[in-house]
Amino acid sequence: MKDINFFSSFIKKANKKQSKLAWVIFIIIILGGIITGGYSLADSALNDLRAEVQKFKDEAGTQPAQEALVKNLLIQAYREYNQYIDLVDKSFAAQTTLKADYMKAIAVSIPDSVYLETLTIEGTDGNLTGVATSNLSVGQFCSNLQRSGYFENAAIDDISKNEAGTFTFSVSLSLKGGEGE
Repeated sequence: MKDINFFSSFIKKANKKQSKLAWVIFIIIILGGIITGGYSLADSALNDLRAEVQKFKDEAGTQPAQEALVKNLLIQAYREYNQYIDLVDKSFAAQTTLKADYMKAIAVSIPDSVYLETLTIEGTDGNLTGVATSNLSVGQFCSNLQRSGYFENAAIDDISKNEAGTFTFSVSLSLKGGEGE
């Protein structure tokens, strides 16, 4: 006799649903394993880093490490100081120092009515600015500089009368015999 199963179509559908459910559960388990494994690896790496940081902290607290830190800070401070000294040295090296003879020649060339404000020397070229009570005294000053024998081409660059009735002036000149060092 043959068995007739009226529920076979329902059983096939139920098996298909169970098969799909089994696959979904399997994929969820795999994904859960991957996520858990990734978290475990990250946690392990983080713990290793924490241990390494603690090791460095412990080593930094030792006397040799403190001495090395102080030495490094001193070396850095000395380097910064040397850079500053080099900058100052270069600044001084760029300036020209006049011989006393040049300064004396300027001092004796100044008429009583002329007052100097600035003196700038770059190489062999110089510039004097000042105030005078008359434009004639500025001309006398240039003539005196020329006759001193220490300067060439002493010439008035600019002269103007200000509100106070005095004259402001600028004189350019060249040092004879090279730089005044």
